[in-house]
Amino acid sequence: EFDSVDFVLEIPAGAPAAQDAQLSVEQAQRYARDMSQLLARSMAKRAKLDDKNNADTPANADKA
Repeated sequence: EFDSVDFVLEIPAGAPAAQDAQLSVEQAQRYARDMSQLLARSMAKRAKLDDKNNADTPANADKA
C-alpha cells in the first residue's frame, strides 16, 4: 500500500498567445468539425436507444 500518492497534471488553459491567424482559423475549423462529429454520433446513439426503448414498452408490444 501507498501512504500517499503525489502527481502533477498540467492542463493547458488556452492557445498560446503568439499564434498566427491562419493557424487559429485552422484550429477553429478542426474543433468545429470534431464537435459536429461528436454531436452527430451522440444524436445517433440517442435515437437508437430511443427506438429500442420504444419497441420494448408494453404499449408497443401488441403492435408488433
